[in-house]
Amino acid sequence: ATEEQPFAQTVEDCRLLCETHKSCVQYAFREDKCFTSPNPRLGHAVSSGDVTSGWITSRIRGMVEKSGLCPKPDFGD
Repeated sequence: ATEEQPFAQTVEDCRLLCETHKSCVQYAFREDKCFTSPNPRLGHAVSSGDVTSGWITSRIRGMVEKSGLCPKPDFGD
């Protein structure tokens, strides 16, 4: 997650903030700061002493469905 959200004071605030922004699909709360992102990053949800993060999985599924399958690559053969 890359966009800092200064008004979120807790991990719950951070998650709720992400849920209210339609473009947000991922959030992370670390060092008492909230970060959100419109782009999912490969990995897994983490909850440790340093970082709590998560995804809005329904939005990510929607992104995948909208984008469809990748076409066969054209290597100029």
